[in-house]
Amino acid sequence: MFAFVHYAGATAILPMFMFYCYIHFGKSLLKCVSSLFGGWVLGIIAYRTKSMM
Repeated sequence: MFAFVHYAGATAILPMFMFYCYIHFGKSLLKCVSSLFGGWVLGIIAYRTKSMM
């Protein structure tokens, strides 16, 4: 993600939250929908703190 941020800026969050939803796809609908919001929030946190930890 951080290498992509150099080129795309904050829009690099989109692939991160899409991947997060993808790994939860096929589970219950609630988990899939909540992973959209969770991935988005985690993407924003990683973008602002410049850390995945």
